[in-house]
Amino acid sequence: MVSILLSASVSGCLQTSLRPCPENTCFPLTGEALNSILKEKGEFDALQLSSEYSKLNVRSVTRYSEDGIIGTVSWQVEKDDLNELRYISNQIIVGGIIFGGYEIWDGGEETYSSISGNYYSGRDLSPNYEDPFVELARLATENPNESWPPFRFSYSELTKLSWTITGDAFDAFQVAHASNETHEIYLEIQGISPIIVGIEIYTIEISKEQPSFSISVSHEDWNSNLEAFDLLENYVKNKYLKEQGISELPKNPVPFIAGPPDELFTSDEITTMGGTIPNEMKHEVLLSDITLHIFQDNSSVSSMNLANSQKNITSEDGSWWSIMWYDNTQSELFSALDKYEIKTNSPSIFNIRVYDNWAESWTDTLI
Repeated sequence: MVSILLSASVSGCLQTSLRPCPENTCFPLTGEALNSILKEKGEFDALQLSSEYSKLNVRSVTRYSEDGIIGTVSWQVEKDDLNELRYISNQIIVGGIIFGGYEIWDGGEETYSSISGNYYSGRDLSPNYEDPFVELARLATENPNESWPPFRFSYSELTKLSWTITGDAFDAFQVAHASNETHEIYLEIQGISPIIVGIEIYTIEISKEQPSFSISVSHEDWNSNLEAFDLLENYVKNKYLKEQGISELPKNPVPFIAGPPDELFTSDEITTMGGTIPNEMKHEVLLSDITLHIFQDNSSVSSMNLANSQKNITSEDGSWWSIMWYDNTQSELFSALDKYEIKTNSPSIFNIRVYDNWAESWTDTLI
């Protein structure tokens, strides 16, 4: 439950000689003034906030009930434009059991991730920083049926409510409360020119103790929760290592799973397979770190380190393999739009897998 900050129970503005009270900047606000602000703003929009602040953290929690079982979906996104760092986390809990979740820190050449509470290091040798709020908005538009952070919230239904508002003028912080037959609503408001930095909605049929939906904001002017990168430096890179009794984090392979080939055909008893690294490939690594393997019957029958670019192999049974790698984009890096081509006289079905020598792991292996 949001802690309500006590103040003098006076409607309208707190009049003092030290703090002027222009219209719509009162402590506490009147309900009428708050509704005017809500109508003017129209909605909470993390993408808009991201265009205004170089450091921004947005968190959301959505709770739902199905057949008496409570589920929770949590998101957190933080950015630091000045240092070109990003953090994205997502967690799904159903009936008190964690069914999925991850954390990712990236933006620089060193990347970090967490799955099921275990932390890993990775790398991106050609980082191309993109504001994570912009990226998520773009991906949500391109893939509307996927699950994305609910970082937009319309104020249209809130402008009809009657608000009780308390606040602390010295901290420029206020809490507004309203309710109807089905919901309790709390708004956290910060600043001389009031900005909504938190929303909590309690649905009576789900829980009176925990909000069915909440969203909160931190930025350089209100940095109560700008902590993702401090967590990385102080815990992940330090305390976690000591807790685990290790000197370095386990290494995460480059995130690549081979999809269907661009071409696969047989002519004159020669089979040709060709494919392209998808454009979604964002973390680039050295070609010398990567070995391409050809698999038949769950066994590697041929392989080539990608730094070689071309290799011909003949097996004891007379099967031969020609492997070509086309380094099309970023020189000497395993990166988007690079291509491979495999030719063989083997009549058996085959597929490819990629091994990350730096991480000593197959790239399609789930951690």
